Amino acid sequence: MMGCASGRVTLKSYEKEKLDPALQNLVINKGDVDSSMYNRSTNKEGNTVFDVILRSNDPDAVRSAGIPIQSVVRDIITAQLTVKQIRKAASLDAVKSIQNAAKHYPNN
Repeated sequence: MMGCASGRVTLKSYEKEKLDPALQNLVINKGDVDSSMYNRSTNKEGNTVFDVILRSNDPDAVRSAGIPIQSVVRDIITAQLTVKQIRKAASLDAVKSIQNAAKHYPNN
């Protein structure tokens, strides 16, 4: 990953185009962001992971690249990824876009 003096990451244009604004901020700041905007948890390895939605017509290529997938429905893939994995997924030709999974709360 390319970095700069402030500890932030510089995104390549093709990576930036695939990430929604919330994920751009997350990757650029290496996860040091307001956590209220993200569904996050800790995986079994102890790493912070973020709920994301990927768009891809080739989930096998995404899996082959080492990106852990939770579910696939047509071109929609759900996953819980580290910041590093989000950046890696954005670099894949098979991935068209990556969105921050929205938080939903009960209405009652």
